[in-house]
Amino acid sequence: MSGEYVKLRVGDKARFECLRCGRCCIRPNVGLTAFDICRILCFLGLGWMGVKGRYVVAVVADMMAIPVLKDKGGKCVFPEFKGEKPTCTIYPARPDEV
Repeated sequence: MSGEYVKLRVGDKARFECLRCGRCCIRPNVGLTAFDICRILCFLGLGWMGVKGRYVVAVVADMMAIPVLKDKGGKCVFPEFKGEKPTCTIYPARPDEV
């Protein structure tokens, strides 16, 4: 998408593809599906209460709560910043590429 906005129609799916560029880590706004949350829970070995509010928060859009990755000071809570590019600590369980 290279920084461009894409208009979605009703029924369209948002597409997310990890390029390992770190843009999501710096300004996270990654929506999560129930499947994404379950994979993150299993990977971290936690139950729902272990991630709720700590790693996953709800953003209200059009009167509907949407789970998203939590942001910590403008950065995602999962990356480790070593060098120029961040390393995602949950990369095998990262949000699915829809």
